[in-house]
Amino acid sequence: MKAKKTFGVLIFISCGVCITFYRRGLSFEQKKDISDVYMYVRHLLSRTRFEVLSVPDPLVTVDIIPSSDVFGKKFLPQRECIHLSAVTCGDRTEETLVMLKSALLLTRRCLVIHIFAEYNLRQDIRDEVIKWTKTSVYAASLYIYNITYPEQENVDEWKQMFRSCTTQRLFIPDLLTEVDSILYVDTDTLFLNSPETIWKYLSSFNSTQIAGLVTEHEIPSQGWYNKYANQPFYGDLGLNAGVMLMNLTRMRSFKWSNRIIPFYRQYKQKISFADQDLINVLFYFYPDRVFEIPCGWNYRLDHCWLGNNCHDIETNGISLLHGNRGTFHGKGPFGSVYETFRNYELGTSISEELIKPIEEELSKRSYKDRPCTMAMRDSILPTLGAFL
Repeated sequence: MKAKKTFGVLIFISCGVCITFYRRGLSFEQKKDISDVYMYVRHLLSRTRFEVLSVPDPLVTVDIIPSSDVFGKKFLPQRECIHLSAVTCGDRTEETLVMLKSALLLTRRCLVIHIFAEYNLRQDIRDEVIKWTKTSVYAASLYIYNITYPEQENVDEWKQMFRSCTTQRLFIPDLLTEVDSILYVDTDTLFLNSPETIWKYLSSFNSTQIAGLVTEHEIPSQGWYNKYANQPFYGDLGLNAGVMLMNLTRMRSFKWSNRIIPFYRQYKQKISFADQDLINVLFYFYPDRVFEIPCGWNYRLDHCWLGNNCHDIETNGISLLHGNRGTFHGKGPFGSVYETFRNYELGTSISEELIKPIEEELSKRSYKDRPCTMAMRDSILPTLGAFL
């Protein structure tokens, strides 16, 4: 009993130390190190090694109304185009627009954009994209939809999991019933390569695969799921759901929504990252349904803070930058690249107004020798240079 009490005191002190240092003006790399300690301590307090429950029966029906454009625009399937989707709630409008700007800049094929957004955000997104499409080489179509959840579910519960509205994308297969496939990305992402390149992976899916994702980590020593997860997860290291290539036709045939809701009911007390954890739970039981996309298409702080561990970028460069954990909004290489894209105006010189400023930012003395800066400098500039 005394040993347990001592252990509890040590954990309490450790948590206090973690939080104190986390609040100081440290780099994101340093904060991540401290954050991992905190997560481990929290995990020890709550952990029982995850229990694998039996696969629940899928729901017979999911009462959800397919989406239609809130501005009354008639939908055209346009299967020859790339279909890109994101979910925007809260303060994510700017991120959404910067992400879309990067996609429009690097797309050489028609683009169909599907945005699920809260009421007060729709007009600003629509106005800006319409203005941009006039300067894009190829045509882009924009559709904006209501945030919509199954009628039989507790909407507030689903909407507020982890971060507002992130779970909306779990129901895209049943909301966009006329769309065959889609590329979903989180709002805090930037395209550094053409969306056409990742779109081509759809043709590499085998007959059972319904979605393509990047693994959460590349090496076990830095893994999150293999250390801390309280629920089943895909493979050895789990999946990151910030970029998800979805064959919606196959997902509907698989009864995706009918299966994901029962999994949520089983594991909702154990999940930490809402939609991403639910995706991992489902693919734990159906691993043959996943196509693994190279890590260069979802490059995060986890890939470089201790030195680059995503070897894909050594030959293919960084194709998509993911600023999760707020890295786009802090000092450092992720924030610098994001800010440069935010300030870039479509139609101006890529060389002078985008690549050159990024090169200058990544050469700043304050963080030029950080592992992430070095990895990004060697991989981003050549990738963008291909579009000159």
